[in-house]
Amino acid sequence: MKRTLKILILLTLNLLITSCVDESLRDDLEQLKEEVNNNKTNIQLLQESNSINFVETLDTGYKIHFSDNTFIEISNGTDGNNGIDGQNGEDGKDGVNGKDGVDGQNGEDGKDGVNGKDGVDGQNGIDGKDAPYIVEITENETHFVFKFSDDTIIEAPINIDFKRIACWGDSLTAQGFPAILQSLLGSDEYGILNNGVGGENTLAIGARQGGIPMYLKNRVIIPATTETIVLGEKTNTFISTHNNTSSITPLLQGGSSTVNNCMINDIECIIRWTGTAWNDPDGRYTLTRITEGIERTTTENSIVFTGAMRKHRNYHANVFFVGQNGGYSSYDDLVNQIKKMVDFSSSSNYLVIGLHTQSAAYRNGLEVKMLSEFGARYINLREYLSTYGLEDAGLTPTEEDLSAMNSGKCPPQLLRDGVHFTTTGSTLLASLIKKRMITLGIVE
Repeated sequence: MKRTLKILILLTLNLLITSCVDESLRDDLEQLKEEVNNNKTNIQLLQESNSINFVETLDTGYKIHFSDNTFIEISNGTDGNNGIDGQNGEDGKDGVNGKDGVDGQNGEDGKDGVNGKDGVDGQNGIDGKDAPYIVEITENETHFVFKFSDDTIIEAPINIDFKRIACWGDSLTAQGFPAILQSLLGSDEYGILNNGVGGENTLAIGARQGGIPMYLKNRVIIPATTETIVLGEKTNTFISTHNNTSSITPLLQGGSSTVNNCMINDIECIIRWTGTAWNDPDGRYTLTRITEGIERTTTENSIVFTGAMRKHRNYHANVFFVGQNGGYSSYDDLVNQIKKMVDFSSSSNYLVIGLHTQSAAYRNGLEVKMLSEFGARYINLREYLSTYGLEDAGLTPTEEDLSAMNSGKCPPQLLRDGVHFTTTGSTLLASLIKKRMITLGIVE
């Protein structure tokens, strides 16, 4: 018990345990309060929180959202990049607020700690190099399961009354409506996850979400160590299971890190892109396993099980806003891809947002198919914006707006660049989603 608690503290970490812990653990927390004064706030949060609403994956770590509407961010990583406040270094200067030494003799010549007299061995783990870090977060029907690099596993109860809504898409989602939708719904009962990644097409989004998995084009040898290996170039590394020909180019940014951590042949890994820019001709995809194990040669067409496939299923609801960047061969193909994502989500609560660009005549064929397939769960965004958008926003149409609206196009006044919405446009979309969810009984 003590060992587990000290691991958690080295990571800011008592944030993984809630008020439903047993009495012996509560006693340990109380005892450790005086040892780690800088963590008092975090420990109090733990004791006051009933359960966890959801865990948001950030580029720098994790954000734990508690049932009392508080949250804590954890900086996370490997190779000594962990610690209470992420300020790791050398010579025993890190660990509990970076100033430790067991009896004034450890750390930096006994000069660390309070008056140079307290702390933990400033030469073992306090420099962050031995501090365990989170390698995987999964969830089941009742708990979040946190796995650490030293194989420690912590289970924290899920707030079963909290409803999670995942928003899937490209930059129109990443830069737009989810945050506004969260404010409209409030955070007491609903949590909105922004799983949008700018620039991705439908196949890439489907690969992240799980409805249209991707696999490795070539067999690779995954070493026994955590050595980084090269997987391949931009367009010859991942292939879509949708048609077994299309190349997938996951962008690996944003989207609550929905690609990493991934699983390939049951080995947990991180995929990275080495290029200085997305179109860097010298860039390569690389793979690094999380923990050492047995060397394995991947099987033919090895599926990449993304982090989202394990973390973001079975949510209360999903919003799919895909297609602006292509990735489909026909309208039927687009509908089919969305259906695969809906089926994989395992939730009957979902909305499909229609494309808002182009004219009524141009989009008619797609919109008819969308309405036929998804019915009331389909929102014809182009039609709404071109008909009621400016009126609902309280804006006076310009001549350019009127010209666009006459052909069934979105008014330019609601767009920043011809495609992406202004704040007003995003607010209209978020409001439309909320209203439709209320109508369908998805939210109250």
